[in-house]
Amino acid sequence: MYYLSGMNASQICLRSIELTDAPLLLRWENDPKAWASSGSYNPLSSAFVEAYVLSSNVSLVERGQMSLVIQMQDEAVGYVQVSDYNAVERRAALGVYIAELHRGRGIATEAIRELIQYLRQRMRCEHLYATMLESNTISQHLFLKLGFVHTASLPHWQWTGERYEALYYYQLWSE
Repeated sequence: MYYLSGMNASQICLRSIELTDAPLLLRWENDPKAWASSGSYNPLSSAFVEAYVLSSNVSLVERGQMSLVIQMQDEAVGYVQVSDYNAVERRAALGVYIAELHRGRGIATEAIRELIQYLRQRMRCEHLYATMLESNTISQHLFLKLGFVHTASLPHWQWTGERYEALYYYQLWSE
């Protein structure tokens, strides 16, 4: 098991995804309440999730994306994702999922903070961004708190199963 970050005061660390995480990831990815935010439209199979986990050991540079489990003490409580990584432009997109039982405890803030530090220091990213639906005010507040700026909106962009919503872009860049 590889740890991206060491344990800090809040006991949160980011670690590589292991095959033993597949059942938990399957449950999280198949949560219909999270589909609108993730852009998913259908359940995933266990074979698909296991193949994803096995392929997740390819480097961020090669694959352009990576997922890391958020671990608190000995329990996986969510994950962070990096996608759209571009070494030339030095940018990447970020995402986070926290299991329902663990929400509202500052875990996402600490996990994204650790991820930003890694991407800035190790991967030399200058531009980070996140997209979220207009109804996802919790994520909007999270990214604003971390210094991201709301820079763009795509109105009437994503179907949520009930209606179209705007997609918001939040960016963080180095001065």
